[in-house]
Amino acid sequence: MKNLYLLLLGSTTLFAEEYFTGIDMNAEYTATYQGDSSNSQSFTYGGKLDGFISVDSNKMGLWKGGKILSHIEYRHGSTNASLGNAIMPVNTATILPLSAPTTLVASSLYLAQTLSTDTSLLLGKFNVLDFLKGDAFWGGWGNHRFMNVAFVAPPSGVLPPTIFGAIVQHKYANIDFTLMVYDPNDRTEEYLPNTLFDDGVNLSLALKTTFDKTTVSINGIYSTKEGNDLSTIMREDENIEPKTLGSSYNLSLQVSHLFYDNSIENFGIYGKVNLSDGNPNLIKASFIGGVSAKGILFNRPNDSYGLGYFYYAWSPDLQEALVETKSIGDESGVEVYYNYELNKHIHISADMQYINTSFTDDDNALIFGIRTNVGF
Repeated sequence: MKNLYLLLLGSTTLFAEEYFTGIDMNAEYTATYQGDSSNSQSFTYGGKLDGFISVDSNKMGLWKGGKILSHIEYRHGSTNASLGNAIMPVNTATILPLSAPTTLVASSLYLAQTLSTDTSLLLGKFNVLDFLKGDAFWGGWGNHRFMNVAFVAPPSGVLPPTIFGAIVQHKYANIDFTLMVYDPNDRTEEYLPNTLFDDGVNLSLALKTTFDKTTVSINGIYSTKEGNDLSTIMREDENIEPKTLGSSYNLSLQVSHLFYDNSIENFGIYGKVNLSDGNPNLIKASFIGGVSAKGILFNRPNDSYGLGYFYYAWSPDLQEALVETKSIGDESGVEVYYNYELNKHIHISADMQYINTSFTDDDNALIFGIRTNVGF
């Protein structure tokens, strides 16, 4: 399944302490107990430790406008991210980072340099989920908010979970521009790779604007990396030989609207539409959307909760190629969670997912999970 996840792949308050001048450290531990009740799959336990380090060059007396940031990850346990035979991982924290369990990984290690009041440059290794940590609906690493990867980081097929490259961020008037140039392969377990861009290059351009309480983002990604021609894989016909195709792309439109926001409590609606080439990209199209809120109910301003729906249409060429071995259709699902703040350091979540799985011969999956997050 790891290779399939590679094809697919892209909060609770943290408590920081400044140990040295200019060095901030944060950590959290997340424990998950999850199982598929509809198929009598036993519930299993998994854990994830995340550490965050930020080094401010200006505070350390080195140079102005610079920061070195790192995200350290360690996961363990036997929780199954493909419960119910779902293609879309139902527990992001148990599949990412894409390394063996009990392996300590620095999934982010990069320099962020301010060039002007409106422009910044980032260079190095990036955990792309880190860029979504402040979002109210998406992101959260699977440790906060949703657990299914469709909501944590909706896969595009051309953005691996961990990348090497350069990112330029620029703000002009009311528009935020983000340009990314990165290696097309996942680099989770690499730190000084000597094969960067050997397989091609990925280019990404995103534009985001906010007016009143509505935010609109448009993103395009183009990859020059060759991929398998999905119409020629796993075919019993000996006359059909596996082939490769030369490029892939993904286009997305994301919209959110806050109906209520008083800086402490909020309630909003979110949606994202993706369109891809469908070959060699495993994905042809997708829609992900839902609602989320913080506070508002039960006089509990620090609780958060959400309801989401996703639909992924896989490559028609892939579905046709697999028809002789296993019937495969599109995949959709619903997830709902409630995150309860026990105290400022501990949050407990209840999560439920109903998945209409891609494998048409299998039953739908009803997945329950309990998650505890402890911030240090």
